[in-house]
Amino acid sequence: MSNVEERFRDPKFLYDIKSFYDKGAVLKASFQGMRYQVERVVADEEKHLKATIWPEPFCFEKTADEKKESKEFAYSDEGLLALHQWLCDSYDTKKEKWEHARDFPLDGIMS
Repeated sequence: MSNVEERFRDPKFLYDIKSFYDKGAVLKASFQGMRYQVERVVADEEKHLKATIWPEPFCFEKTADEKKESKEFAYSDEGLLALHQWLCDSYDTKKEKWEHARDFPLDGIMS
């Protein structure tokens, strides 16, 4: 397992609720073709953690909604661990999708 994969598989890379998500910060990252973001959302005065995944190469704002998949979790340490497990499972079960996304031709797009 590479250092990058070890970091992805460690739930600590998501930071902790009090020092990161309580401040309204949004984690945006990617791993091997899978982009993801984790954020705090508030609905009916109740906080949740929301994770969204989508294939590379584009950022959240430039990716069509139909290519994104989201899931909400309890706003707790246990919810953050469940979210991390969902990210890992999503990567593992859709590995071919993420690997294919990395082959997207960027010629002319990034110039």
